[in-house]
Amino acid sequence: MGVTVDIQALGHRGVGIGRVEGKVVLVPFTAPGDRAEVEVIRRHSSYDEARLVRLLSPSPFRQEPPCPYFGRCGGCQLQHIRTSHQRALKERLFREIISHQGGVAEETVGQILATPEEFEYRSRLELHVIWEREPQLGFNAWGSSEVIPIEKCLLAMEALHPLLAHTRQVLTEAQARGVGRVEMSCDAPGEGTAITLFTGADLSKRTREALGRLGSQVPGLRGLYVASGRGREARFLWEASPGQSGVTYTVPDVSGSGEMTLFAWPGVFRQVNPFANRLLIATALGWIRESPPERALDLYAGMGNLTIPLAVLAGEVVAVEVNPVAVENGEENVLQQGIRSIRWLRGSVGRVTGRLSASGERFDFVILDPPRAGAREILGEIMAVEPARILYISCDPATLGRDLRLLGEDGNYAVRRTHPLDMFPQTFHLESLTLLERR
Repeated sequence: MGVTVDIQALGHRGVGIGRVEGKVVLVPFTAPGDRAEVEVIRRHSSYDEARLVRLLSPSPFRQEPPCPYFGRCGGCQLQHIRTSHQRALKERLFREIISHQGGVAEETVGQILATPEEFEYRSRLELHVIWEREPQLGFNAWGSSEVIPIEKCLLAMEALHPLLAHTRQVLTEAQARGVGRVEMSCDAPGEGTAITLFTGADLSKRTREALGRLGSQVPGLRGLYVASGRGREARFLWEASPGQSGVTYTVPDVSGSGEMTLFAWPGVFRQVNPFANRLLIATALGWIRESPPERALDLYAGMGNLTIPLAVLAGEVVAVEVNPVAVENGEENVLQQGIRSIRWLRGSVGRVTGRLSASGERFDFVILDPPRAGAREILGEIMAVEPARILYISCDPATLGRDLRLLGEDGNYAVRRTHPLDMFPQTFHLESLTLLERR
C-alpha cells in the first residue's frame, strides 16, 4: 500500500530522504521538494527503503532525464535533478559530513569546484559483456547484478560513442565468447582510442589472431589489448604504433598556462574526467606553490597524475605505488617529460612508508589519494615521516571525515582548507581535496 512522503534532503548515495510518522524513508530517484507516493519495500530498525510510485507534486529542481536508460541503469542516480542543484546538494552534504564526522570548522570548507561539462566528460568506460546470439555491452542495473545493454552512454566523450558498435562487431566476428568485460578509453583531448578485453581464461590463438586482425580495422583505434584472469597485465593484440600503448591526456604545468601530456597504459588507473582532473591538479598546484616543499612523498601515486606536476615544484619527490605496471607507466612518463627529481618505490603504501620512517627519512609534504576505504590503516606511518603539510585527495566524504578526525586527534593536524569537487556529474560520487597543516 502506498504512503505519501515529502522529500526533505538528499542522502550520500543520491537517494531522497523523507519521513513517514517520524521514521526515515529512503527513496531513489526523488529530489528535495518532491511530494510523492511511495511503496516501502524493505524495513529496518531505524529507516525504511521505498520505491517511487508516482509524483504528487514535483520539486522545482527537477528536470526530464535525457538518458533513455535512466532509472534502470545503475550508472547515474541524479539525472532527474538540474546539474546546478546537484552541485548545491553535494556541497551541502559534504559540509555536513566533514563538520560532523571530521570535526572541521565550517569556515574552512570552500565552495564546490566544478567544470562546465555536465555530460560527455568520461574518457573511459567499463562495460559488462553478456552473450546471447550476439554480444551485448552494458552496465549493472540499479541495485542488482543484472546487466542493462546500452547503445550509447551520455556521459562518454564523443570519441567513445562509435566504439560500442565497433566492439560488438569485433567480438561477434571473432566469436570471443570468453570476454566478460570491456574497457574503452580515448585521448583527452584527441581522437585516439584503446580497447581492453577482460577474460576469465586465456583466449585461443585463433581467437587472439582474429581479434587483432579485426581491431586493426577499427577507425581511430590505437591499440587492442587483453587481460586474462584477475590482476593480470594487459597484453597487446594489436597496436597501431608499437611501443605507444594506451591513450594520452593533458595535465596543467606549474605555470598554470601550459600543459603536460601523459600516457595512460591499458589497465592502469587514471581519473576518468579529464576536465575535472585538470581543475583538481591546478587547484592543488596553487596551494603547493604557496610554500614549495623540499621533499615530498606521493602515496598511491598511480602512473604519476599528481606526481609529475608536483615534481616541478618540489626539490625531490618519492612516489609509492603497488601496481608494477603503473610504476613502469609512471617512469616512462617521467622519462618523456625529462624530469629527474622523482624516485619510484613499488610496494604497498603502508609497508613502504613504514620502511621510510624506520630508516629515518622525513618529508615536509605528503600527498595521498587512497581508494574509497580511505587511509585509516596507514595514518600512523604517514605521521611517522613528520610532514608539515598533507594534501588528501578523497573520493568518499565519509571515510575522509573519519581520517581527518584521526589526523587531528592523533597527529595534531588542522584542516586549513577543503573543497568538494564534482568529478562525476549526474552521479552521487564526490571527489574532494583537503590541505592539512601540523599545528
